[in-house]
Amino acid sequence: MINVGMDVHNDSTVIDFFDPGAEPKAQHRTVTVRSTGEAITAALRPLQGRCRVAFEVGTQAQWVAEVVRPPAAPASTNRSLVIDRHRIPPLTRERS
Repeated sequence: MINVGMDVHNDSTVIDFFDPGAEPKAQHRTVTVRSTGEAITAALRPLQGRCRVAFEVGTQAQWVAEVVRPPAAPASTNRSLVIDRHRIPPLTRERS
């Protein structure tokens, strides 16, 4: 299972992929995409059914949740949780 942390902004979204089964140097991969449903879906599509996604709940949470739900249900959403996107993937492991 690959853990995904997303930092969604108005214009761009930074997506951090964490694969605990990979070699240590290859565990993290980060991409930046436009903050559109199409771009986020394209980044997550290869992981269909093999990922958990966490993102900060903010003004864009509603549409992001709708985009993320088909490939993976969000692992964590918390209004009071403000953390770095690199910290989110390990948190998804801790909740399972």
